[in-house]
Amino acid sequence: MDTRYYMIIIKGEIKTTEVMSCVYDTETHKWNVKFNNGKSYLYAYMNVEKLTKPDVLNPKSYRISREGREFFDIDAISVFRGRQESYWHICFKDGSERDYHERDLHIAESCLNDKRSADVFQYIKQIAELSNIRNEETGEKLLPKRFDKITYVGNEVALAKYLNPSLLNTGKRGGEYVPIFPFGCNNSQYNAVKNAMESDKCNTRTAGNR
Repeated sequence: MDTRYYMIIIKGEIKTTEVMSCVYDTETHKWNVKFNNGKSYLYAYMNVEKLTKPDVLNPKSYRISREGREFFDIDAISVFRGRQESYWHICFKDGSERDYHERDLHIAESCLNDKRSADVFQYIKQIAELSNIRNEETGEKLLPKRFDKITYVGNEVALAKYLNPSLLNTGKRGGEYVPIFPFGCNNSQYNAVKNAMESDKCNTRTAGNR
């Protein structure tokens, strides 16, 4: 059974690597499952799911962990959608493969998967090309090279808020604005910006009520 294209679920358990063939008999309305050990069993229709046509994801766009341990060197990800839940088939660069229930994984998706965020990031990369900051020895432009290395931007980091301002809603605390300073700030700078933002908010409301 080719694990890249099929996922076999029997009574809620992933059995793909143990199965040689899985065929549904329309006359008996049962699944005929033959295992790699040579044994065959008949299963009621609802006890078996033969999943095909997985969603193929870009490994660079996800951070995946299980029980607090992050996965590294992921080469390919296929997601199979079942009746009640989804299952992830993950291939690693060392040639090994693993199957997981989605509920057992902690999955963080890059904000660059969102078209709006990706478009803004692409625009920033184009602006970086105009920068004349160079390596003094080689003459190579530095900013474009740095941006080309960025393939993942988590939704929780400041950059994601700049790429998609709608995410700034998570930056409000009890109706107050919480400024984001990607390059750091001191206490007086923080208060100055915060007061300016809140004052602008008040002025906008006042003008709207005239």
